Amino acid sequence: MKMVDDMHHHVRWRAMYAVEEFSKYLHPELQNNYNQKVLPALTKAMDDFSDSKIQVQAAMATYHFVEYCTSNMLEPHLDEIISKLLRCLQKGKQLLKLWALSALAAIAKSSQDRFLEYYRTVMPYLKVVMTKAEGESNSKLLSATVSCITAIWTVFGKDKFGDDTQQVVQLLVSTPISNLEIHDPMRIEGLRAWGRLCKCLGHRFQPYMEVAIPCLLQSARLTLPDDANVEESDERNRMIQIKTETLEEKATACVLLRDCVAELKEGIDLWIDEVAETLVPLLNFYEHAEVRIAAVLAMPEILKSSKAAIEKRLLQKSPFEKLCSDIIPALVEALVKEEVIKISAVMLDSLEDCLELSGPVLNIDQIKRFLSVIMDVLDTSISIPKVDEASEQGEKVSKKVCACLKIFMKTYKGSLLQFFDQLLSRMEHMWVKDKTVKERKIALKIFTDVVEEFREEALKFCESELLLLFRACNDDEPEVQEVAAHGIGVAAAFGGSIFKPLVGEAVSALNANISDSMALHRDYIKAHDAAVTALGQIYLFHKDRINASEVFSTWLSHLPIKNNLLEVKIAHDLLCSIVEISEDELLRQDFAYLPKIIAAFAEILWADDETLATEETVNRVIKQLTDFKSRLPSNIWSSILSTLEPSRQNVLLLSLSS
Repeated sequence: MKMVDDMHHHVRWRAMYAVEEFSKYLHPELQNNYNQKVLPALTKAMDDFSDSKIQVQAAMATYHFVEYCTSNMLEPHLDEIISKLLRCLQKGKQLLKLWALSALAAIAKSSQDRFLEYYRTVMPYLKVVMTKAEGESNSKLLSATVSCITAIWTVFGKDKFGDDTQQVVQLLVSTPISNLEIHDPMRIEGLRAWGRLCKCLGHRFQPYMEVAIPCLLQSARLTLPDDANVEESDERNRMIQIKTETLEEKATACVLLRDCVAELKEGIDLWIDEVAETLVPLLNFYEHAEVRIAAVLAMPEILKSSKAAIEKRLLQKSPFEKLCSDIIPALVEALVKEEVIKISAVMLDSLEDCLELSGPVLNIDQIKRFLSVIMDVLDTSISIPKVDEASEQGEKVSKKVCACLKIFMKTYKGSLLQFFDQLLSRMEHMWVKDKTVKERKIALKIFTDVVEEFREEALKFCESELLLLFRACNDDEPEVQEVAAHGIGVAAAFGGSIFKPLVGEAVSALNANISDSMALHRDYIKAHDAAVTALGQIYLFHKDRINASEVFSTWLSHLPIKNNLLEVKIAHDLLCSIVEISEDELLRQDFAYLPKIIAAFAEILWADDETLATEETVNRVIKQLTDFKSRLPSNIWSSILSTLEPSRQNVLLLSLSS
């Protein structure tokens, strides 16, 4: 009989274990097919106090299974499963209690608001376990209970748990983390509890900051023990464990500091200097990537907090400009040293945000350093082979460099003219024919941004670069063609008198692109659309230097464009601008162009989702159509409408009637 019982025990335990493992890989859509049988079986197994091993395995399996359930899947089983978990908390041994706590937190997360009706039932049990664990100095159970309670609170937000925070806060206040052993689980869980309380309470967390923020700062400042003179293997293993635990705590504290700053915004202003002084040096903390990433992500949040405090005229210890002038150079220097391309991408994200927030806080030497570093980072990202698994991150880095450069040029416009040679020499090196498509695209993109920002002033230095742009408009690679055509449009719009002598060559380059036999092929269509837009910009800004009727006719014949979403809104707004300034002329020319213009307007209105035009452009289209209708003879108006598809006629008439 005993052998049968043992076999029965083993089979049940393996079944619980199988559910636990199976649930980790089960697709959520399939989970509902199994939970009608699995959850009742798990709750039944947790009720078997004659076999603690089965109970523990059932609680573990419950935790893993409910993590992937939706609230609708769990709702029929909540009464039973919560009841059994609470019984485990009452009568179970420590390991069972630990897994029951994890399972309750997972259920709260998965069931969301459905768990709210159980909150008042569950919380007294959790408080009893917490009080008892505190009295017995049981760190594992205490930390697990605090984790469960605060995890439940984060599900419900700021206003659902009333005064329940007081007992947890008193516990955290009376248990200074610095007094605990480094391996005590309550050290990290105490930090996480403060972070969750901040998230739950929002600005109501401010009374607790005097305890919470110094606690987080202290853990973020932890230093690693020196094991240089340790020789014995046991002692070395112990030192490795201490280092691991120290790094985990340090990383946790850095993440939570960033979260607190993001949550409290101007409310944390009195602490913002200390947070910055703690986290800025950690941009170069190479012993642990998570510490570095947390520090990087905190930088924009620190600036947002300081800026919000100034805007709300709160008392601040440190001026916003000082923080900007500390943080931006520190990010730049960290970028130089960073060897992990994924973290470089994160740094550039933060740098972009910080540049957006700050004004011109860098001096000339720092500006020069920024440009040097950012171009070196660009060179590194471009050199990553496409087959390399880091190439996707390299692409992101390249795009982020361009974004940072664009903001930088706008911010430091008055100081950058002296650095044109530094920028353009790199560009010239990158866009020659033997370079990769990616290099040539990026070079053209940066050159276009320079022209857009500095306009005629830039083009004084760049006539030879413009000729390269015209040639690139008919490059073998469609991606290069697209960027070059866009650049020609920008140069036409902003190049003024410097661009005028080159208008003929620009039109020839664009016409060659548009009329190419492959222009409407799916690989080339975006380049075609960019060239069409650029031709419209040349017509609008340099009409006096071209065969206007020929260029206008060519341009109009390709409208509306629909495939390049970066260009379509520009092109169709251009159409409105050209029609507005040419309306009288268009009405005098035997109405030759009006059918095509009205057909293009009808297509723009038909889209009805702002893919082809902004709301402002749509309003301009409707106004111009209204003008045409009022000024054209009725038979001409009717004749033009009759050439449109019925669906386009209807949408046009509906727009005019409304």
